[in-house]
Amino acid sequence: MIHDLNDDWATKNRLITTRLGEKNYDKVSKTEAMNAMVIAFQRLGVTVVNSDKNVGLIVGQAPAPSPLTKADMNIVISAEDANAKKFVPIMVWNFKDFESDYSVSFLETSNGVQVNVAGKLRFVGDRSAIVPVNQFPPKALEIGLAKIYDEFEKILFIQNRTLK
Repeated sequence: MIHDLNDDWATKNRLITTRLGEKNYDKVSKTEAMNAMVIAFQRLGVTVVNSDKNVGLIVGQAPAPSPLTKADMNIVISAEDANAKKFVPIMVWNFKDFESDYSVSFLETSNGVQVNVAGKLRFVGDRSAIVPVNQFPPKALEIGLAKIYDEFEKILFIQNRTLK
């Protein structure tokens, strides 16, 4: 049951990541973009746990459901609860033993940089007490990506860059 829900969310999240996870920024260098993402993560309460400027990778973590707020989670539950309960009739929306993990890759292009954000949940609690999911509810991923890119683009704007 929980594995079927996780698989359903994984399928939906691949589509969301394809649609919303990748953006191109003209006239922005990889270094500028990476610096802006570090600041965006800080402002959203996401801790950078690994980065490599040569490869173009930043990995961030936060206690789930961060960067989503309680109000955001109410939206997620409203959107996802009925579908989740098809798979897990006694679904409990509790993220207290989960971490939000985000990886961001930066690829230099001929015009600037391509940024790709992906995210998953990581269970850090007692596995003997629960069978966890490792996928965000799709609406949570959608909201999380929007929040990350919104903050990232604010930083780029502050750095006097034109967004495309």
